[in-house]
Amino acid sequence: MYQRNSIAWGLLIGAAFPVAGLVVLWIINLIWNRLDPMGMDLPIRERTLLLLVICLNLIPFRRFNQNRKLNSLRGVVTMTVILAFAWIARYFATLMN
Repeated sequence: MYQRNSIAWGLLIGAAFPVAGLVVLWIINLIWNRLDPMGMDLPIRERTLLLLVICLNLIPFRRFNQNRKLNSLRGVVTMTVILAFAWIARYFATLMN
């Protein structure tokens, strides 16, 4: 998976890791809600969960850096910056309060 070296591949991997992480955490949240008799949600806010999901891009970032796949690394970094700006745009008002 880490053998290709193109910006498009890096963008794809940089989008796939957060989406996969979000799906996994969403499934964990569903299981938690079904098993918990009190009906309590996970004590993680949505904005914290999304920030953790964005940080999952550190995994392909490190792998592409180790393998010296600089174009793919640029794609992952670009996608991470795009996701970070989207996160800031979404939660800017609540961060400033």
